[in-house]
Amino acid sequence: MRFAKGFISNPKLEFGGLPDPDGKPKKTAPDSEDQLWVDQQEMLAGHRRNLWDLARDNKGGSDDEIKETYMMIANKMHVASWDSLLPAFDALEKLGAEYQRGFVVLGGWHHQGDLTKITSPPIDLLKGLDDVRALLRTFFWAERVFKAKPDTLSNAQAELRKCLAAVPGLPADLWQEPYMLMIETDKKLKVLRRVLEHKFLFLQQRLFIFSPTEADPLAGHEDFYQFVFAYRNMVSQFGSKFSDYYWGVYLPKK
Repeated sequence: MRFAKGFISNPKLEFGGLPDPDGKPKKTAPDSEDQLWVDQQEMLAGHRRNLWDLARDNKGGSDDEIKETYMMIANKMHVASWDSLLPAFDALEKLGAEYQRGFVVLGGWHHQGDLTKITSPPIDLLKGLDDVRALLRTFFWAERVFKAKPDTLSNAQAELRKCLAAVPGLPADLWQEPYMLMIETDKKLKVLRRVLEHKFLFLQQRLFIFSPTEADPLAGHEDFYQFVFAYRNMVSQFGSKFSDYYWGVYLPKK
């Protein structure tokens, strides 16, 4: 994953609500007694739901309406439950490159809104997420092979062999026994899920910034969505009760 360091300036992350006593915008999340903050977050939740409705199956709205809704979502810090944020993630993926430029911020796991001293996450956490993605793809193709009809079997087996090559610890010849491979893959996912839940709960850095590069303005979104692909398949089975998540899309300066 790419993080906001080097030749691209970090986005300026500011929270809404009432200003600090010195009149400057808030740098940390206001508390729930700040009614302006509550109203702002409720409005952002409505914009997220609307964006998903507009993006779904490319129905329900004109290009102008989609752009207007997107601009009301962008450059704002959203604080909400994971399930409340997911429709926005999926909407941006459906809408394509025009809506996937710039920085993506994701925080949570009892994050309190501190935006200082942001550093890259531990390498072993990123490695674990890579392993989850590889196992999920392996399970997917093992199931496709298991259910394949004669005319699709050969292609499914070829894809499964590719997946197995990227997953250490699974016998390569298990592609010939897809049902057993599904069982073994699921076992590994359960163990890895517990390991990663522990890592998220004990994170010191609980806010990530996925950044574009000069060569690829879509790189931040691509890395963010890779994160989401793995995380969304684990979080519903975590035992820990994480607090609200922090999310935002920050557009590049023109």
